[in-house]
Amino acid sequence: MGVSIAAQDELALESARLAASLLLRLSTPAGHDRGPRYMAQVLATLHAVTDEQLSLEYGCHDSTAALFCRARRQVAKVIERQLAAAYPDIVIDRVDETVLAPPVSLLLQRRQLWLVGDVMPIETCDAFEDRLSRELNDPIAALLGLLAAGPELSVWSHVKFELLPTTRARLRASRRILNRYYNTTLHHRHYLGHRFLALATSPRRFNRVFASVVVKLLFARSRALPPIESKAAYAKLEQPLYTVRIHLKAAAATDSAAKRQLDQLAAAFAPFTINSPAHFRAVREGTNTRGTLLSVEELAILFHPATSNLKTERLEQAGSRRFEPPARLPLAGEAGSVVLGVTDFRRRNERVAVQRDDRRRHVFVCGKTGTGKSVLLLNKIVQDISQGLGLAVIEPHGDLINDVLKRVPRSRTNDVILFDPAAHPIAFNPLACARPEQRPLVAAGVLSAMKKVFDLDETNAPRLLYILRNVLLAVIEQPNPTLLDVPRMLSDTAYRRQTVARLSDPLVRSFWELEYAAWNDRYRTEAVAAVQNKLGQFLTSPLIRHVFTASGRTLDIRQAMDTGKIVLVNLSHGRLGEDSAGLLGALLVTTIEQAAKSRADIPEDQRRDFFLYADEFQTYAGTESLEVILSQARKYKLNLCLATQLIDSMSPELSATVFGNVGTLCTMQVGRSDADRLAEELGGDVSAEDLITLPKYHAIVRILIDGEPTRPFTIRTLPPPAASGRHADAKTLSRMTTARHAAQHA
Repeated sequence: MGVSIAAQDELALESARLAASLLLRLSTPAGHDRGPRYMAQVLATLHAVTDEQLSLEYGCHDSTAALFCRARRQVAKVIERQLAAAYPDIVIDRVDETVLAPPVSLLLQRRQLWLVGDVMPIETCDAFEDRLSRELNDPIAALLGLLAAGPELSVWSHVKFELLPTTRARLRASRRILNRYYNTTLHHRHYLGHRFLALATSPRRFNRVFASVVVKLLFARSRALPPIESKAAYAKLEQPLYTVRIHLKAAAATDSAAKRQLDQLAAAFAPFTINSPAHFRAVREGTNTRGTLLSVEELAILFHPATSNLKTERLEQAGSRRFEPPARLPLAGEAGSVVLGVTDFRRRNERVAVQRDDRRRHVFVCGKTGTGKSVLLLNKIVQDISQGLGLAVIEPHGDLINDVLKRVPRSRTNDVILFDPAAHPIAFNPLACARPEQRPLVAAGVLSAMKKVFDLDETNAPRLLYILRNVLLAVIEQPNPTLLDVPRMLSDTAYRRQTVARLSDPLVRSFWELEYAAWNDRYRTEAVAAVQNKLGQFLTSPLIRHVFTASGRTLDIRQAMDTGKIVLVNLSHGRLGEDSAGLLGALLVTTIEQAAKSRADIPEDQRRDFFLYADEFQTYAGTESLEVILSQARKYKLNLCLATQLIDSMSPELSATVFGNVGTLCTMQVGRSDADRLAEELGGDVSAEDLITLPKYHAIVRILIDGEPTRPFTIRTLPPPAASGRHADAKTLSRMTTARHAAQHA
C-alpha cells in the first residue's frame, strides 16, 4: 500500500536508528578494472574482524547511480582501510544522510527481497567471466541502469543490503537442510524438493518446523547418494557467511509507478539465480526479519564497484585518482616555507609545505583557466608577504595584482612598489648600468629580450641582430642612455658622431667608424629600416615611451631585492596591448636576471631571498634568460615560481629548459595534449586521464623534500585569504615609496 512520506520524516527515523553511523560514498575512476573478487576479500576480512551490522547500498545521488556503505564510526574506519587496500583507486567520501533521502513530492513504496532456498548457492564471479579473456560481463549493469534512469522518469530508487555475520545456530540449521535434501531422494523430485527448500528457509518458524517434520516422516527411509552439484552447496557453507536483509525502495508520482519500479528492481536480481534452485522473491517490508544467507562471494557479485567495461549512463565515477602523499611531509610554519594546500587522500588532511631551500630549486605551476591556478599563486604570495620576504609579481591580466594589493598587511604597505604603466608609469630604464664592467652584460640581456619579443635568431636575422648588438653597446656607454636612443643612433648623424666619439670599446668604435661608415646609402637604409621597424612599433606607443622617459620615479630592481620590497608589475594586455606588454615583461625579466647576478658583490650568506612570480611567463620570458635564471639564480637567492595555462604555448626549447630545471611541479586540470607530457614529467602511476579529470582547486604535485623529489600525490588548494580592504591605500603608498626610493638614489 502506497504511503506519502516526507523525505525529512524518513531521514529523522533513519538518523534515530543509526545515530552513531557514518555514510560513505564509494566511487572509482573510469579506467577502474578490479572486480567482485576484491570485494569478496574485503567482506571476508570484515567478517573476521567485526560482528557489527553494516549496510551496503545502491542509491541515486545528483542524478547518478552511486554506491554507499554505512557503519558505526569505528567500523567505518576499518571498512575504509580494507576498501583502500583492495581498490587503490577508490575514492571514499563521508557524506550526509540527506543525499539518500527521496524527493518530498514523490510517493514511496518499500519491499524486501527474500532468497528462497538460500542454503543453495547463487551465481558468483566465475559465472559472468569469459573463460578465455577473463573479462567480466558485469551483472549489476541492469540494477545500476534502473537507478541512473530514475531522475529523467521522475522515479527514485534505492537498494540496501543489511549485513550481520551468520550465527553458528543458523549455520547448523543450514547444514541440516542440505543433509535432508541431498541425502534423501528429495533432490530427485523437482517440485517437492523446491517446496521443501522454500519452507525450510522460510522466514516463518512454523514453515521451517513443518518442513522438517514432513521430511522426517516421508523420507526417513529414502536414502540416496549426494549428487555432484551438492559440493557447491556445501562449499558455500564453508565460506564466511552473512545474514543479509535486502530492502528495496522506490518513489514516484503515483503508487502504480513506484510499484512498477520495485518490480523492475526485483527482476534485476534474476540473473544471479538463473542456474540455481534458489530464487529471489519480493515480499512486503518487514516480512523477512530472519534475513537471507549469502556467502562473501555471492554478496560481492551483488554489490561491488562497477568495472571499466560496464557501460551504464550516469554512473557516478571518480574524476581523477587520488595519489597517496609521502609518509613524511615538511613542517608548515618554518621560516621561508609556503603551504601549497592540504593532502587529499583518504582521511589524511595534512598541510603540504615547500621549505625555503627547496624553493630555491624553483616551482612550476600549470593549469587551465578557471581551475584555481591564480588562487594557488595568491596564497603563496600572501604567505611570503606576511613573512616579510621580498618578491616580484609579473602578471599579464591585472586581476592577480589587484587581489594581492587587497591583502597587503598594514605593516608592509610601505614596501609595495606598483609598476603599472597604464595607470601611473614609473620610469624603467633597462639600459641603466652604474658599473662599466657590467655594460656588455646589460646590453646582451636587452638584446636577448628583443630576440624573444621580435622572434629573432642568428639564422633568420643575422644582420639585424649584428646591428642591434652594436647599437646597444654604443648607446649604453652614453650618459643616461634609454631605448629611445637606439633608433636615434641609426637616424641622427650628428648624435651618432657624438656617441661614437665617446666610445671606449675599440671593437664597437671600429664597427661604426670603419664598417658602418663604409656602407653605401642603399645598403645602410635597408639594414637600418629593419631595426627601426621592429623598435618603432613599440616606441611609438605613448605609454611605452613614458615608461622609458619618466623622471622622478625609477624602478630599481637590485635595491628592491636587497631590501625585501614587494614589486607588483601589472602588464595587462587589455590596456597595454599584447606586444607592448611582452616587450616590457621580457625587459623586466632580463633586468631581474642582471640584478640577481650583480649580487655577486656581496657574500652569499648576506643575500636575501627574493621570489619572482611570473604568470603566463612564456609570453615574455625568453629561453636564454630563463635558462640562466633557472640554472644559476639559486646561488644569488632569486627563486622562481612560473605559471602557465598551456605547455603547447611554450617553445620546445623553453619547455625543455623549464622541465629540466624546476624542482617542484604542480599540475592542475589541463587539456589532452598537455596531459600526456605532464604525466610523463610527474612520473609514478599518474596518467593523462588523471590530469584531465582533476577537480577544480585540486592538483597533483611533485615537490622536493630536502632536495629529493617525492612521488606525485594529490593536494587540495587552500581558499584565498580574506582581503584587508586597503586596496587604494596600498596603491597610493606604492607611488610615494617609489618616489622616495628614486630621490634617495638620485
